[in-house]
Amino acid sequence: MKKKSSRSSKSTKSQNDPKARRGQKENPAALKGRPPGANPKGPGFNRTAGAGIIFGLGLLIYANTFHSTFQFDDLAFIIRNYALRNPADFKGILTAVLDQPSRFVGLYSFAINYYFHQLDVVGYHVTNLAIHWINTFLVWWLAGMVLRLALRFSATARREDLTGMIPLASFFAAVIFLVHPVQTQAVTYISQRFASLATLFYFSAVGFYIKARICGRDLGNPESKAQAQGGVPPAERGSFSGSKDRRKAADRRAVERRQTSDRRQSQQAFDGPDRRADLKRRKLDERRTHTARRRQKQSRKLEQDLRQQHRQETRNERDLKKQARLQRKQEKKSAKKQRKLEARISADGSSWFRKTVAGLVRGGSGQSGVRKKAKRDGRGWRVLFFGLSLACAVLGMFTKEIVVTLPLMILAVEFLLLGPGRDRRFVLGLLAGLLLLGAIVPALFDFKIMQVLFNARASESHTGDVLTFPKYFLTQLRVLAVFVRLLFVPLGQNFDYDFPMSTQLWQPWTTWVSLGLWIGMLSAAYRLRNRHRVLCFAVLWTFIAFSANLIPRRHVIFEHKLYLISFGFCLGLSYAVFAFVKNRTKAIAFLSVLVLVFAGLTYRRNAVWQNGITLWEDVTRKSPNKIRAHHNLGTYYRLAGRLDEALASFDRALELEPRYRESLNNRAGIYRQQGLYGRALKEYEKALSLAPEMSKLHNNKGNVYKSRGDYARALEQYTRAITLDPGYATAYYNRALIYEAAREPGQALADYNTVLKLDPEHAHAYNNRARLLCLRGKFTQALKDFDKAIAYNPDLVEAYFNKARTHEALGQFDPAFEAYHAALALDPNQAAAYFNMGNMSAQQGQYSRAAEFYSRVLTLNPRHYGARNNLRKVRELLKQGTFEQKGQPAL
Repeated sequence: MKKKSSRSSKSTKSQNDPKARRGQKENPAALKGRPPGANPKGPGFNRTAGAGIIFGLGLLIYANTFHSTFQFDDLAFIIRNYALRNPADFKGILTAVLDQPSRFVGLYSFAINYYFHQLDVVGYHVTNLAIHWINTFLVWWLAGMVLRLALRFSATARREDLTGMIPLASFFAAVIFLVHPVQTQAVTYISQRFASLATLFYFSAVGFYIKARICGRDLGNPESKAQAQGGVPPAERGSFSGSKDRRKAADRRAVERRQTSDRRQSQQAFDGPDRRADLKRRKLDERRTHTARRRQKQSRKLEQDLRQQHRQETRNERDLKKQARLQRKQEKKSAKKQRKLEARISADGSSWFRKTVAGLVRGGSGQSGVRKKAKRDGRGWRVLFFGLSLACAVLGMFTKEIVVTLPLMILAVEFLLLGPGRDRRFVLGLLAGLLLLGAIVPALFDFKIMQVLFNARASESHTGDVLTFPKYFLTQLRVLAVFVRLLFVPLGQNFDYDFPMSTQLWQPWTTWVSLGLWIGMLSAAYRLRNRHRVLCFAVLWTFIAFSANLIPRRHVIFEHKLYLISFGFCLGLSYAVFAFVKNRTKAIAFLSVLVLVFAGLTYRRNAVWQNGITLWEDVTRKSPNKIRAHHNLGTYYRLAGRLDEALASFDRALELEPRYRESLNNRAGIYRQQGLYGRALKEYEKALSLAPEMSKLHNNKGNVYKSRGDYARALEQYTRAITLDPGYATAYYNRALIYEAAREPGQALADYNTVLKLDPEHAHAYNNRARLLCLRGKFTQALKDFDKAIAYNPDLVEAYFNKARTHEALGQFDPAFEAYHAALALDPNQAAAYFNMGNMSAQQGQYSRAAEFYSRVLTLNPRHYGARNNLRKVRELLKQGTFEQKGQPAL
């Protein structure tokens, strides 16, 4: 009895103590009394703090990428794409790189970047990270809606608990998406903004479609919705499939329990008195024990219910106050509008106008006008959301081809998440709209479906493979297995995989194993459709998003394709942890540790993208037999001046493929840099025997002849390169240099003009053309060319020097001094610049300053006769006491 009284007193204390009611789990059943429109945010969840975590984590793990250099396709899409220089040139941007406009939106975003940042990589990386942030918030938003919709149909026993965990589950899905290492290629690799930007439009289109479909529907309160429909709550009528089977099983178990009880009673009727007394005492003891336990449980339950009730009352009170404030604000606005209209009516003497306006203000008679207005407003929101979804879908179609799977995803959302309530006209209209939407991407490729699908093409993922549609499809079975492995274990990431194709279902053996994975995932999704519909949708998202990769491409695998696919993984993982780990604290701790691990791996992976050498060194370690990897690494070694390492890389590439002409070309170029002209010519002859129509080889062979002083043969090779490729700007530039050396300035000037038409940013061509214009006395036009050369190459010392000499020839000494100082800032050993500045100072009568410049010339070149002679004359003038006077020549 003492224990009972203590429990009773403890229960009473907990009822009266507000502090004891804090920090307890919220009872989802108590949410049924929440005012309409109040949406629970989950226990202790702060969205502002969550947004801060997303911004901070994103900035931290991608901070080491802001100065990563342009890579691979960046050269074609950004650096050499001169159409981007003018954002108003829509046609040029549309057709400059690709034959079809399927990536116009992404290319135009590069044009905007160039307008503000030119070729400064920081602006491009910041834009990519901003897109990644936006996608993370879209994942947060979309995951929350998917969870709310899917949990209505899930038959799990913890459905109510999981409903309360939706804010946390959607937040962790977004954070995992943010920090997952597989996203690095889509975020850090600038050109793959196509993938991240297309994913942004994809997420937005799906999210706005869901918003349009659920607009005006009370999805958070199934009981009130059922009553509004004149039916019974879903919990009573079986809102998900399989409820009839469970009721039948429960009925069978009840019958079995009654039969067992009858057998025990009949058996006790034949037992002796002692046996019956013993059984009676035993049952009495069990009943007392059970009663005590039940009372303890009831007491704990009562305490918990009271805490939850107090918390619910507090929240309802807060929501009611908020609604009251909003209502007062709306009433003030309505009253103000009414006063304005009444004033307008009183100013107008027409009774017809008064009646019409009064009718519009009242909205009809009684409550009918209010209902019509509410219905009209709901329709307006639905139209708006449908319009936004369609606009995002179209923009995505013009960003990257992966958005072609969006109609399938809309169907999956419609029939898996939104449930019943569709009439026949809506279904027919939806199918027609999705068919038209899905036809956009094929239309961009002129409906060449058979050609795209069934034309054989050489593989860029493994040398020597020729891809056909059946082989490509079998190869993609293994690609999905690799993607799934990277999502769960993101180790061994590679920018350029050496991925041989599958020739048969059992060749290689991993093909049929991967097929088993496909079948297993799809069957798991089918079996989970009732109990865990979120996991079913996550698996379907993965397959639908991956299905775009079944369209044959030369590169069978790239990690940036995981950017869109990974949403299914992030959503499924976050939900699974909260669904199968009943302890909420342990679930949050596990996901937090996972996020930190992924963040560390992402930061480490981003270090690989610092420059071309670090990137391709990583590729050669992971794909040691990939020819392109060794060739590209050798190219970056050569640009860095590491010629011995470059030669070793080209030698390795030629070991793997002796006929690889690009490596032969680059190795010959290194021999020319080292002065080994004979070996360089042999390499070029070998490469030309393999590819006689390759204009680059003829141009580079001409460079060898030019280095040897054989201008006639060099001119012949350059002309041959131009004949093979009339758009080869480098060959025109080299031929112009030969014409200059041969003292044929007219032909040289014509070639420089051609170069600048083909390559409007060729700084050396501007500088050389300006020199020729100076020889013809066209100084004003020459100065414009010098300014363009400096603008496109601020480190070009020759342009500053030549610009200074032009100003000096025009007698413009002040801008000449500025240009000379700019040249000396880049190269302090320019003795000619000091000498010319000394001459200008002497001409202005500034003898002491001239003497200083001449002394610097002699410091750099003690044998400079002109500087020594002029310095002697200036010093004599200073000894004679000649006054320095501006404009008085000394020499």
